[in-house]
Amino acid sequence: MAKHYWRSYIILAIFWSLFCSIQFSVAAVTPKITGINPTKAVPGQTVEIFGTNLVKNIKIESFDEKFYTPIGVVNSQGTTASFDIPLDFSAGLYKVSVTGPSGSVTSPQNLEVIVGGSEFSAPVYPTAPTQGLPTDLGQLIQQIFTWSLGILGISVFVMFFYSGFLWLTSAGNTSRVGEAKTHMTNAVFGAILLLSSYLILYTINPDFVINTVNLPGLGAIK
Repeated sequence: MAKHYWRSYIILAIFWSLFCSIQFSVAAVTPKITGINPTKAVPGQTVEIFGTNLVKNIKIESFDEKFYTPIGVVNSQGTTASFDIPLDFSAGLYKVSVTGPSGSVTSPQNLEVIVGGSEFSAPVYPTAPTQGLPTDLGQLIQQIFTWSLGILGISVFVMFFYSGFLWLTSAGNTSRVGEAKTHMTNAVFGAILLLSSYLILYTINPDFVINTVNLPGLGAIK
């Protein structure tokens, strides 16, 4: 009976030693970090650690030897760990390390924490389109003179055309013929006035009736 107990004790001791050796060998595996993502982050952002045999004991250490231990999360394979940067973190460069039972390992990449975001770019003030439009007083005066001469010339032509139409369709009606003659006379006077204004403008300043305006105080506008 005593031999039977001794035999059981020996078997249990063997199994216990094997179990402890397996646990020790598993626990003795050193973590390894291959990289982190992202390498630039803001407070509150999640940072992932990649490697093998990772654990949730994560340490973030600044270059002035201040360290923080955020709450880490590790997947079942131990290949990815993650943590959230605390909201009260200061801007700067940090070293990321993982500490296991057999030691700690530091990431080959540093973590840069950015606080506040980038500066706003300079405001853009779009310019109003000016193509084909007068941009100053000289060009405005030139456009008014040019448009006025063109409109008056078209009006004279239209009046001549309308007078001829009335005359052709009068069918001997003296009142319509008289009306057509009146319109035609007015158109002739209008043409004379248009030509006179052109000559007056050309006498005052030839630039009024060509491609430039040269007024005192306004300069030459092409």
